[in-house]
Amino acid sequence: MTEKNRREMERQAIQRQDREREERRRKEEMERRRREEEQNRFRMQQIAIDKQKEKQKEEEIRISRLNDAHLDELERKQREQSQSQT
Repeated sequence: MTEKNRREMERQAIQRQDREREERRRKEEMERRRREEEQNRFRMQQIAIDKQKEKQKEEEIRISRLNDAHLDELERKQREQSQSQT
């Protein structure tokens, strides 16, 4: 093998290593972005779930207060009715 051939093979090997390194870097970057997007989607889903649970809890409280008010009204009417009968 001549010196010229050896240098050419070394140059090609370095170029191949550079391409492989760049390809690995590109794949790692794509994977990092994919993971980041996945985490963002998960966070957004969790926020949506939390908001939905909060709205449901608020609705349950609202209904409970309405029920309490209705019960209070029924009890008042029953008291009035029982007082008017005596």
